Amino acid sequence: MRWHPRVLLLPTLPMRTRLHRDASSELRDAARYLEEQRRGYGSRLLVAAQQKFDYLLQFPSSGKRTPDGARRLSIHGFPYSVIYILRPDEVYVIAIAHHRRDPDYWLPRIR
Repeated sequence: MRWHPRVLLLPTLPMRTRLHRDASSELRDAARYLEEQRRGYGSRLLVAAQQKFDYLLQFPSSGKRTPDGARRLSIHGFPYSVIYILRPDEVYVIAIAHHRRDPDYWLPRIR
């Protein structure tokens, strides 16, 4: 087994994922829109987002850092990213951001 400098598994406190109320609305609205456009796609987005949340619980530092201290990780197969900040006991999702939307609209949520 090779050691990789970016992946170090240490015993940690139990983590949880919590969504900002606007992030929750963004995910719900995106899923509703996709479902209206193509049957089944809204559900696929919700499953992919949940898989990303589960991944972040295992690898919370895996997202690319943004200049303001948040992290960004794309949702596979969809033009959305999970924008989050790390807290001692949680991954706090502040936005589910579409790749073509104003890239910094969510900044006030971390202040």
